[in-house]
Amino acid sequence: MRNYTFNSSQGIIRNWWLSLLIGILLIILSLLFLFRPFNTWETLKIVLVAGFFITGLSEIIFLQCNKNNPGWMLTGAIFDISLAILLLNIPETTSMVMVYAVGSWIMFHSMWAIEMSVELLGRGIKGCGGLFFFAILSNLFSFIFITYSIQASGFAAIMAVVAFIVYGIFRIYLSLQMKLLTNKNIAL
Repeated sequence: MRNYTFNSSQGIIRNWWLSLLIGILLIILSLLFLFRPFNTWETLKIVLVAGFFITGLSEIIFLQCNKNNPGWMLTGAIFDISLAILLLNIPETTSMVMVYAVGSWIMFHSMWAIEMSVELLGRGIKGCGGLFFFAILSNLFSFIFITYSIQASGFAAIMAVVAFIVYGIFRIYLSLQMKLLTNKNIAL
């Protein structure tokens, strides 16, 4: 039995704008990292923890409002909040902890994005090829970020920023697709 993210009997996607909010937040965070490099890992940790909490809570609110079959989205929300709690409880954050925390977060969410785009494509919803493209691209950048972060920290930081931006674009694009489906009242 297939575990769909969208409830096929619902038809309308409420609060599609939460995905838009997450996408905008991710792009703002990535631009903040790019143009205002943080002096300490602790400052970066606080910003990321806030972002992970907001993302996790937004996904839970989205699920509650749409009464969806939770699947990956609930797992992602739990992952976000758990990662935020984990980072808060690590007394001294090192660069390696941050690399693996951020890399794992980006990789997990890009895998969710691949599943989401394949599900929408499988349902015959047009215009979702771009979602699949951005999901694959985000996964690729997360892999590069984790793999090369030890050898070239500057390159890895750029890859993290690019991965956040690409995943943010995916979430914005996904929200616009959900809004379009809601306007057309297409049953998912």
